[in-house]
Amino acid sequence: MLGEYEFALPLNKAPEKIIANSAKMPAQMRGMMYKGAIDEAVSGGTIEKAREALNQAPAGKERDDALAYLGSKVAETKIKDGKIEEARKIIDKLSSNKEKIEQ
Repeated sequence: MLGEYEFALPLNKAPEKIIANSAKMPAQMRGMMYKGAIDEAVSGGTIEKAREALNQAPAGKERDDALAYLGSKVAETKIKDGKIEEARKIIDKLSSNKEKIEQ
């Protein structure tokens, strides 16, 4: 099944390239690819590049969910670093964005 989508597999690719390539995949596969790329970006310190790539990705639920996941991972990192107030601001923004999307 993945044969025609091997170009998007995360084999030694930067997270932002995985995100860009995921745009060529069916929507049901995109979310999984986005999440893996985000995890890699957070651990590799390339969060902003991943955010930029997601902002260029096709609009839709998968992208919105990925941006929310990225925000939650950034907040989690801030908490681990003891930056509670910064994490709180990110979480508050995530909550308001989710409410806007649901309306």
